[in-house]
Amino acid sequence: MSFGAHFSLKSMSQANAPRFDEFKIQSALESQLVANGGNVESYSLVASTVSTQFRSPGREPVSEQLLGIGLSPTRSRVKNLQFTAIGKETLNTMMRDEVWFPEAILDRPLGKGTKRYGFEDVTDMLYDLEPYSGFEEPYDPISILSGRPNADKTISGEVINMIVPQAFTGEIIQNIGDYFTYCMSSPSSKKFGEMRYAPESCQIKFKARAVASFNKMPGFPKMTGYKSALQLGPSLLATDNQVSSVVNRMVATFPEF
Repeated sequence: MSFGAHFSLKSMSQANAPRFDEFKIQSALESQLVANGGNVESYSLVASTVSTQFRSPGREPVSEQLLGIGLSPTRSRVKNLQFTAIGKETLNTMMRDEVWFPEAILDRPLGKGTKRYGFEDVTDMLYDLEPYSGFEEPYDPISILSGRPNADKTISGEVINMIVPQAFTGEIIQNIGDYFTYCMSSPSSKKFGEMRYAPESCQIKFKARAVASFNKMPGFPKMTGYKSALQLGPSLLATDNQVSSVVNRMVATFPEF
């Protein structure tokens, strides 16, 4: 449940990752919804971060990184990300009376004459964009790589639409609607086709897009406008479906993950 809600469940254990029985919690809350005669207006189950989901004893850690388009991968890399999946009811569970400072939003992401979105329904926008997020493009389209190591290879995927902190502006993006690169890496080298990737070198890349930014959001303290968050590790939010596609692609590309 969202930590910005009236009530939240949180494990205080310092040794192990928190684990709750999602189905038991859901069945208990469903019976207490206002629609079912109870007192609960809404609830949301917020997943752990992507890197935490891959944390397992005896296996190499997985790290997340961000890189703005055209930036140096060594000097401008942002690490320690808090990339979290949200559900349709996540924003509805938040206490937005005091801590709710949105900054910018792509109000008509599907073009002129289409639905206009505001900050109150930004989650609806993320879900509405899912069917239009697929893309295909040639690998190495302008032949930068010599020897054509993956000749005629086509990259298929989907754009990960994200809510980002305002701190990204001027660092990772210039304006809302800009694209950037979200990466997953590990401490060991990897091979994909004829390509070899060095450790911690953006081994799996995802095309991401900033569709809304916030200075503060209840429950997500690293969703902020302070630039220092780029060093400490900023928050990123996307729908549960798109985060699931990220996890699935990681496992399909490198089964050792």
